[in-house]
Amino acid sequence: TTTPDPEPSKVDLAAFCTTVTTNYSLPHLSLADSTMLDNYYAGLSSVATEQSQVYINMMSMNMGEISLVQVKDSKDVATVKAVFQARIDSMVNGGIWSEQSRVVSNGNYVMMVVGEDCDSIVKDFNALF
Repeated sequence: TTTPDPEPSKVDLAAFCTTVTTNYSLPHLSLADSTMLDNYYAGLSSVATEQSQVYINMMSMNMGEISLVQVKDSKDVATVKAVFQARIDSMVNGGIWSEQSRVVSNGNYVMMVVGEDCDSIVKDFNALF
């Protein structure tokens, strides 16, 4: 008999998003609905997730976004990272999206962050684990 792996500690992605948007400048963010997900993060809606906090900046001068996903199956981490990277690539026009964007993962958790404080936000994200 194999014993199941202990339940990993749950990280509350909604709470983390609130902390990030309180502590850092990421203005004009809206939680994405399914149509926005399909338009801006093609392929993400087909991934089974435990939690999904995808915030999109709808301003023409998009100065930052944050997206956090906890996948149900660790095999999907690479898929989510590719979807997040495709979002960055579609926005790259020099400036913040090319220089201040990060896609990181920790276990089944994946984060994309774009903004002037991206490295600090990555540090905060990694500290959750």
